Amino acid sequence: MKTQILFIALFFSALLFSCEKIKDATAVDIETELNASFPISAQNEMAINLKSAEMANDVYAFNGSGTFSLADNNDIKKYIGNIRDIIANEGGVVTFLGAVDGNKILTCKLLFGAETTSGTDPAMTTAFTLPQEILADAGKIEYFSDSWTSIFINALEANKDKTFRLKIEGTANYDINTTVRVKVPVTVKASPL
Repeated sequence: MKTQILFIALFFSALLFSCEKIKDATAVDIETELNASFPISAQNEMAINLKSAEMANDVYAFNGSGTFSLADNNDIKKYIGNIRDIIANEGGVVTFLGAVDGNKILTCKLLFGAETTSGTDPAMTTAFTLPQEILADAGKIEYFSDSWTSIFINALEANKDKTFRLKIEGTANYDINTTVRVKVPVTVKASPL
């Protein structure tokens, strides 16, 4: 009887070990981009004493917000329940479209939060605060940085099935009314089993 119990225990242990090996063998690495686009607009012209005569005298406060979810990404939505790891790759960028020569983003802050309770605003975390002004180039203004993407990815891994709210706010030297695109290249490690 003891031999049968030992044999059954060994059989189930081998079966469980085999299942883990099969999961590891069928794991996939998906190279994709997490993308969000949302509108922003100037809220008002601000009267600010600027110390530099080279800067424009008009400063416009802007803000906008949008949502993002892993389920929005066609490459990974079928694996959401089986994601093992999300790794941020180089190339994180925030792009302001429709800029012309002379346009500048003077200040900017990107915030995010997971909507954990329906109908309740999420607690927002600052992803980044722009360290310096950025100028228009070829019809857009872009902020390239990977320093903030790991903060965002950590929150995303902890809330894979949640919708995230993204909010951007700042100041510009023009009456900004455009679309902002946020892009984070990632490798998603998932198991289809």
